[in-house]
Amino acid sequence: LREVPAKNRNPELIAERRREITSAAIVEIDRNGFQLTSVENVARAIGIDKRTIYDYVEKKEDILYLILSGFLMEHVEELERIRLGTEPAIERLRTMVEWQLAYTQVNSKMIEFTYREMRSLPHEDVSSMLALVNLLIAEYESVIQEAQEEGSIRVSDTHLAAHTLTTIVDMMSLRAWALADTPKEDVLDLLWGMLGVSDRDGA
Repeated sequence: LREVPAKNRNPELIAERRREITSAAIVEIDRNGFQLTSVENVARAIGIDKRTIYDYVEKKEDILYLILSGFLMEHVEELERIRLGTEPAIERLRTMVEWQLAYTQVNSKMIEFTYREMRSLPHEDVSSMLALVNLLIAEYESVIQEAQEEGSIRVSDTHLAAHTLTTIVDMMSLRAWALADTPKEDVLDLLWGMLGVSDRDGA
């Protein structure tokens, strides 16, 4: 990930101000879209002069970059924490899926926001966001590979399995209008069937 330039040199103040800026920007961008949202709109929502924002970011695109990279990194870091646990791989995989299902349900608007607004970033920043998505998928692929080695699942392609699993979990959020009442256990049963889990009751 690239470093977003800031004129201010106080790390704590930078972090605090950027939280304010990104929180206000999410609301403004969600309402108007990135292209129709100005730095002035964001500054007005916070109650500061727009010139102050440029003490903490260099350009409007930096704000969107901070929003999306922060959201995706939080996701990756939690999945990594679970993956590094000591439980059998199939149990860690179940915990990862359950956490992500709950996380995407709570953050469904941010999932939609990410898919919709990522295209507004410069090409190199889009590449950085996709690299974070690939890290997220790699966390799943790693634990799927472990579970396969332990003999608890059977898949022919762990990379494809990880991509398919994350797509299904994201779909539960993106299509919440149709799938919001789907029981978690039904989703897990679908995923375990796809992964060839040998003992679904014990997983």
